[in-house]
Amino acid sequence: MSHAETLCRRGSQVVAITRHERVGEGLYELALAGEWGAIQPGQFLHVRCGAGYLRRPFSVYQVGSAGPELLVQVKGEGTRWLAGLRAGDTLDVLGPLGHGFAPARQGERVLLVGGGIGVAPLALWVTEAASRGVQVGAAAILGYRRADLVCGVAPIERAGVPVTLVSEDGSVGRAGRVTDGLRARLREGNWDRVLTCGPDGMMAAVALITREEGVACEASLERQMGCGVGVCLVCVVATERGYQRACVEGPVLDALEVTWSSSMQK
Repeated sequence: MSHAETLCRRGSQVVAITRHERVGEGLYELALAGEWGAIQPGQFLHVRCGAGYLRRPFSVYQVGSAGPELLVQVKGEGTRWLAGLRAGDTLDVLGPLGHGFAPARQGERVLLVGGGIGVAPLALWVTEAASRGVQVGAAAILGYRRADLVCGVAPIERAGVPVTLVSEDGSVGRAGRVTDGLRARLREGNWDRVLTCGPDGMMAAVALITREEGVACEASLERQMGCGVGVCLVCVVATERGYQRACVEGPVLDALEVTWSSSMQK
């Protein structure tokens, strides 16, 4: 048995799914039971997706009374297996893992920029701040390909954060991308920082704009992972401080330090 697998087996637990709900086209919310410590917004759970499959990392979306909740989009065999489960089924889960977003500070102004299921850790950041009674001047810009893929908006709105929806095909909100008009939004809002999560291309563009506008930016990177505990090095990310492991030093990193390739910035 490898060192990574040993670490995974020591830290994993088999937990019951308490809620399994379809919330959009290929989108599901899963609520889990189990024993969990404090979960930092931006941390993830490493879930074994059936026999013969590697674990998949999922950002924690919400923390309910029984345990964490995940937002899952069907993209391949592993997530299709997850979509086929039901409440009462069990999962082998490792976590919470990784380094999350810096906690909300009283009175700060934070702009959330999310794409697709990248909204998950942003939603948790908002609800965690509200649960601690931290008052922030937050706003969210959330982008989706089309209307039937909209997800994760409700908890952000429940926390009183205004949401601007954007869709590539114009079927919901305004047509375009989340970065359209972002520069003007940053200049008019006196923002302390930006939190972003979504496709690399979107985050690369957000990082470029925030750098040029002099606004701090934290990005939660979506990466394939083997072990999830920093041993296999599959998820390393090039940064100005050298290579960082998305599963340990990340998944949340300083977006202005990440070496985004020019091909991403579209």
